[in-house]
Amino acid sequence: MTKTDGLVEQIQTFDFLASYKVERDPRIKIKLQALHHLQCGKSIQEVSDITLYNTKSVKLWLENFIAFDYEGLIERDGRGRRPRLAVEDEEKFKDALCKMQDKKGGGSIGASEIRALLADQFDCCYSQSGTYALLDRLNLVWITGRSRHPKNSAEAIELYKELFPAEIENIKSFIDSDKIEIWWQVESRVGQQGSLSRVWATKGTRPRAC
Repeated sequence: MTKTDGLVEQIQTFDFLASYKVERDPRIKIKLQALHHLQCGKSIQEVSDITLYNTKSVKLWLENFIAFDYEGLIERDGRGRRPRLAVEDEEKFKDALCKMQDKKGGGSIGASEIRALLADQFDCCYSQSGTYALLDRLNLVWITGRSRHPKNSAEAIELYKELFPAEIENIKSFIDSDKIEIWWQVESRVGQQGSLSRVWATKGTRPRAC
């Protein structure tokens, strides 16, 4: 097995043909076509003859895809790689994704919805694989959110913390026992409603979700 054969094995799960059909950038379409032919068993030289690019370019496309996923197919602009989503729009995209999750109020935000968000608000056309690669590059992961009641009130929580010790002392004055059991309604799942189980958030955080 050659080194190139080993690289080709790493791209077998990607559907290059499906991405080729929806891709609008002609330069990326050529690369997707080349990778599809490599995936089907053609050699670097054969793909070079089909695309009319030299073998060095074809091999570089293969290596870039393995290293950077779909983002690796984007053309370079001078030094460094230029992502489809502009660097100055990355925080705006994160905010827009958070607002989408809050507005939905239940269920999960899938790749198709994120792709639509990128296309509608940022004029970026991403494939499903490219969308996940972008989320990973922006350090966004799909994690379980901390449950929060829809009627949650920060003021009520602080007031409860302030009055709770005094209330316990008041209860002690009415009973002849040093043992007190404290039960919370939430622990018995009384009136429980399903909530947004997973959200897209920055790695290392665990945001609250209704």
